Amino acid sequence: MRTLALTSILVTLLAFGANAQNEKKSIRQGNREFKKDDFTNSEISYRKALEKNPSSFKGNFNLADALYKQDKQEETVKLLDGLSSANVDDVQKSNVYYNMGNSYLKQKKLKESIDSYKKSLRLNPNDAEAKYNLGEAQRMLKEQQKQDQNDKNNKDNKD
Repeated sequence: MRTLALTSILVTLLAFGANAQNEKKSIRQGNREFKKDDFTNSEISYRKALEKNPSSFKGNFNLADALYKQDKQEETVKLLDGLSSANVDDVQKSNVYYNMGNSYLKQKKLKESIDSYKKSLRLNPNDAEAKYNLGEAQRMLKEQQKQDQNDKNNKDNKD
């Protein structure tokens, strides 16, 4: 009886360990493909890793990067938004918001981008890239507002 219990525990642990190894192997494969700018295949590899462990922060984060590189911005934001509540350290969470800001910026959603960069900087105030991107997004928003005002004034003058 005791041997049966130990055997079943051992089998369970081995299965869990093999599953974790397969997850890591798929993530490493995705990383190799990502470095070769093969974003479609890296996406596939990251998705394979997530089949084994859907809650993998690294798998989800890397998948979001691969989606971003393929200009799948809405899917990227959705995935990153889910990671924003992950139980990870401040630097990792800051990276989530930074990437979310980049994705919003690509979509020309400037206010959302600015909010994301601010959240990133609250968690990691020394991130020079986030500071720079925040400044650029704020500058772009001011230009957009100025252009909108000019367009409105021109329309009013025509009337």
